[in-house]
Amino acid sequence: MESWPTKNKDLLVAQDIIDKYIDFNDGDELEVYEYVVDNCLEIKCDQPEWVIELIETFQYKYGIDVGMEISLKILTNCMINNATIH
Repeated sequence: MESWPTKNKDLLVAQDIIDKYIDFNDGDELEVYEYVVDNCLEIKCDQPEWVIELIETFQYKYGIDVGMEISLKILTNCMINNATIH
């Protein structure tokens, strides 16, 4: 998927998701990964809920493969451009 004709619309959807989680987090910045200590005292790196919701939203909207690709484009676009969408 080279072109991204729904980019502006998709970024607005992502912004709504991220804003919701920022509100839940009392305005603090969101983490891209969560570190969790399990019952065996092993540290695991998990995706936070906002990333999971972002991916699931676009997979539901566009299908598993295209939805994942759009989710990754959104996250990459923000990281590479040193910008936030909230």
